[in-house]
Amino acid sequence: MPSRAITAGLWFPRALGVAALIFVLAVASGAPALAAPESVGTVAPTAAPAAAAPAGRASTPATIGADGRPRVHAVVLVDESGSEGPLDVRQQADAASLIATSGQVDPSSQVAVVGFGTDDYPEKSSQRHGATDEACPLAPVNSTDFRTCLSRLHKRTPEEGNGTDHSAALTKALDILDAHNDKSFFNLVFLLTDGGLRVDNVARYGARQSDPVVMAQLRNDAARAEVEGPVSARAKALDAQIWPVGFGRGLDADWMRKLATFGAGVNPFCEGVPVAAPSYSYAQTAADVSTALDQALANASCQHFENREDDGGPGKPVTLSLNIPITASTATINAVKRDPRIQVAYVDPRGNQMSGRGARDGSTFSVSASAEDTESLFVANPYPGTWKVTFTWPAGVSPQRVQAHLTWFGQLSSLVRMEPSSPRPGQPAKVEVRLHTSRGAPIDPQALRELTFDAELGGDGFSPVPVPLLDSGQGGDTRAGDGTFTGVVTVPSTATGLLTLTGSVHGRGLRGTVQSADYRIPGLRSGGVALELPAVGSVHRGTSLDATLRADNPEGSPREMRVQLQGLPGVSVTPTSVTVPAGVSGFSAPLHLTVAPDAAYGRRSGIVRLVDPAGTAAGVVLEEKLLAFDLKAPTPVAEKYWYLLVLAVAAVALLVAGWLLLRARRARAADVSALMACASRGGVTAADLPAPRNRSSVFRFVLRDQPGRPVTLEFANPGDGTAVYTVRRTKHGQLAVTTPTGQTRTDPPGTRIPVGSGVALWVDDRRLHHPTDLGRPDSTDPWAGGSPAGAGNGFGGLAQDPFGADTQTVDPFATQPGGRDPFGGYSNPGPHPGPHLGPHPGGNDHGAGGGNGGAEADSPTLSEAPTLQRGVPPRTSPSSDPWGDDWGSPQL
Repeated sequence: MPSRAITAGLWFPRALGVAALIFVLAVASGAPALAAPESVGTVAPTAAPAAAAPAGRASTPATIGADGRPRVHAVVLVDESGSEGPLDVRQQADAASLIATSGQVDPSSQVAVVGFGTDDYPEKSSQRHGATDEACPLAPVNSTDFRTCLSRLHKRTPEEGNGTDHSAALTKALDILDAHNDKSFFNLVFLLTDGGLRVDNVARYGARQSDPVVMAQLRNDAARAEVEGPVSARAKALDAQIWPVGFGRGLDADWMRKLATFGAGVNPFCEGVPVAAPSYSYAQTAADVSTALDQALANASCQHFENREDDGGPGKPVTLSLNIPITASTATINAVKRDPRIQVAYVDPRGNQMSGRGARDGSTFSVSASAEDTESLFVANPYPGTWKVTFTWPAGVSPQRVQAHLTWFGQLSSLVRMEPSSPRPGQPAKVEVRLHTSRGAPIDPQALRELTFDAELGGDGFSPVPVPLLDSGQGGDTRAGDGTFTGVVTVPSTATGLLTLTGSVHGRGLRGTVQSADYRIPGLRSGGVALELPAVGSVHRGTSLDATLRADNPEGSPREMRVQLQGLPGVSVTPTSVTVPAGVSGFSAPLHLTVAPDAAYGRRSGIVRLVDPAGTAAGVVLEEKLLAFDLKAPTPVAEKYWYLLVLAVAAVALLVAGWLLLRARRARAADVSALMACASRGGVTAADLPAPRNRSSVFRFVLRDQPGRPVTLEFANPGDGTAVYTVRRTKHGQLAVTTPTGQTRTDPPGTRIPVGSGVALWVDDRRLHHPTDLGRPDSTDPWAGGSPAGAGNGFGGLAQDPFGADTQTVDPFATQPGGRDPFGGYSNPGPHPGPHLGPHPGGNDHGAGGGNGGAEADSPTLSEAPTLQRGVPPRTSPSSDPWGDDWGSPQL
């Protein structure tokens, strides 16, 4: 059996591998399942509530789309007069394309583009041509026709009529809007021009005069009067706003300001927002018209607008940052690149790139590139934060300035609440107005500083009473700056029947809805109602919350109650209707509030209402309670199960380390660099050859035995063919020797292999001996005078000297130091008394001393490395191999 010292080296790598395997199996079978992270979901955006008519205004057809973007019919008038340069006209066309392909208007919106000059026939023109050219007929936004039709715009020649007839241009725009008049669309006219009105050669504005200056003045005055009179009246009748945009140095600023007042006023849904009133915009150059026109469109729909721009070129990309606040329910980024070869990339605050169409993090988005020189990204329910727009120039594209226009608005959902729900006449009541974003989250109070809040209490028996609202922590407000605006109103003593609470909000960039709720003066219907809601901190998707409805119904007929949720997107309630039996007291019914599995994460703060549907169209509020909670994403796997991940990594590391150790041990065990091939003739060692020192698993050599010449051992060369001996290590410390005849024998090291002609071959293993062992006499030498300590004699005892000498006594036949061995050897040990088993020329191996004392006569074929003593059995001492096991160990 292998020695214990050698086999003891096996336990570490094997135990390491087994322990790691057991750990992995234990984790896989007994540890909690590593749940996959809950999907963020691609939640369809919450549709913004349809905007109701402001208080005190008659109902008006909505000009707002389902997601809150304005629905418009727009006509863009482009100046083609002689004062323009070709580049000026081209840049105005680019600005028109920005409107025609912008995502900031509802997809149902339509745009027309008209070029204008003057009709100078017959005074300057030989043919009739008209003052306007309808380059792009009214068509839906993002129509591919805009790629080609805008190229029809050009600078007019004198023959074509190159004056500036604002009256004819506006009349053409109103003709288009009148032909497609639809009260569900808001009509807009954008007039782009670089100068004042000039109709010097237009005969319809007055007869010819001998003095050209006087004639020009009379005709221009007549054209202005036409704009101020019939054109203005028609624009107001069509509810068409006029937004003039001027550029250059030849402008008549006073006339441009007047033009803005000739059409309709503020969009009813933008009341209270000063910038929503039509106004004159000035651009320094035609290149700046795009920005001015885009901002005019934003102002017309009371949206917030901001512009970022920078210069770039090949090898110098430009990244522009735009901040979309949490109050935004939709946002549009218009990228003005001015060259179709420039590439644009949009990245949201989480690092996600937006391209094409899709949904992410509760938002939906679409990228439009229907125009050559501009692109537009529209996002509904945008994720708040810093968005980045990157412009990249391909090689060969000219450096230039690029721009990114951000337009956004917030379609706020307001919640109104009165406490108590059934106040008595003369009793003070607390009024609250809460605002929420389209994502259902409460609004940051900092974003509400520029807003105007209104509340009004109306009802039977009294005139409406305004309710001042504050968020200052005073006047009934619970906490300052929490986004809940509070006021206190005393119910008039003359109030009877119903009470109606109405709340509204206005501000630039934010479009508040007008919400109302109906309440009833107590005593008109008996029976109490109570609503019990659970205290909630934070929940996850799919959570169910239990509530209880309690009611009394002393009357003789059943009483129906409906359950309504407001300001709680992604939350549903069951049942939605409860009937209280007649004559019942202490009735109760369970209610279940469920969070949808794809609800958007964030804060929820809304109202759960019990409503009597028999009252008004919207029902009368019987009881209402606030419900607020945080909808949180599940803890990431890495955070929740970090300890298991750490243990798994450690287990893998242990497995890898164990595998590397095992591999290194096996490679060392198979290494033959410590082997030495030896050959003898007639019992006398004739040659030895140590294996190469480099690590290898095969030792190949050739034994050469030619008549009349000494036996030699040489390393095998490729051309040696079948004369090669091959040695490999096997298990239990044995060696496998393959002879040139193909025979393989496995024996312990030192086993003699007869090869013919009195020649024997054996292979010794230098791993099996300590250096001191290698210098001892060969126990098979009858003159050796003993055997090494611990060597067996075949009978279980110490080997005995055949001449009776004790193994501890001096050999009487041993050569004295410095003397000559009478049997032919030298006894000088030399400076290195290490073993040397090869024969000394002229002598034999009887009594030969080890070392290099006879080095002057050594054969050059003998190794300088220490060799094993012939015939010495393997020792039982521990192997010098620290990784040793029974693979490569001696079998005792």
